Amino acid sequence: MAGITGWTNTPDTFDPAPQIDAVYGHIDAKLATPVANAAALPASGNWIGRQLMASDTGIVWVCTALPGTWKRLALADDSGWTALTLNGSWTANGGGTNPPLARVLNGHLEITGLIDRAAPAGGTAFTLPVGMRPVKTAVVLAFSNSGACGLFIPASGVVDVISTAGTALTGAVTSISLTIPPLPIL
Repeated sequence: MAGITGWTNTPDTFDPAPQIDAVYGHIDAKLATPVANAAALPASGNWIGRQLMASDTGIVWVCTALPGTWKRLALADDSGWTALTLNGSWTANGGGTNPPLARVLNGHLEITGLIDRAAPAGGTAFTLPVGMRPVKTAVVLAFSNSGACGLFIPASGVVDVISTAGTALTGAVTSISLTIPPLPIL
């Protein structure tokens, strides 16, 4: 190779460890950058796959298309199941095999379990813990041993069991399934 113009026998100055660390540091800085809220997600200067976290909610967003199309990252952001404290004459369905529980999964409220009411007094079944309450009132269909009923779930989290006509449920109810479709809480 001695006769080739521009050729040198000088050793390559490539030092892999620090240079790779620098590249990872640059990428990590881009992935971990928080923004104030979802409205502050940038509309340009992104690449597909970039992730940013909204500081106000802790939700991670990912850029899915250019320019600046953002979607919530479907990570398992799970609060874990929390036992619900029942009010009045409401009790957990016998046997304890399906107790009333609630959780927030990826910003959506989930409720499951079976509850009983032996006496007709009072329609409030339970109050959702703070952080598990929907931002808007929701009425969802539930099922009891005597047919369809509803769960009236306001932003206060005070959950009432109502008839399908929207009035207080009367009479003894021996079992209500609380499994509902996920409700947004953000």
